[in-house]
Amino acid sequence: MIEVKIDRPYEPAHRATEGHFAAHPIIPGVVILADVMRAIRDHFAAEDIASGQACTIRAAKFLRPVLPGQTMTIRLKIAASTATPDARKQAVSFECSVAETVVAKGALDFYG
Repeated sequence: MIEVKIDRPYEPAHRATEGHFAAHPIIPGVVILADVMRAIRDHFAAEDIASGQACTIRAAKFLRPVLPGQTMTIRLKIAASTATPDARKQAVSFECSVAETVVAKGALDFYG
């Protein structure tokens, strides 16, 4: 199993918050998932994970809002790959936190 930790700061005027709860802006879940995918692609290119492979979101839970101006820590765990009759499957789990409070978690499967 491979584990990686990445910090992702969100600037106070992050453009994704425009119109997303104007009085109480938050970072949208789709931005969080995109940052998780970017972290996987950036840090596991050598293992050929996420580069041109099909991906399934097995689970994604958003437990607390991430606010503009906060830094989110992404923790990734890559399990050993398994072979299916049709392709190789790579399981990746993620946990995102702000100041040690878990804000999102989930699991992705990559097939290639």
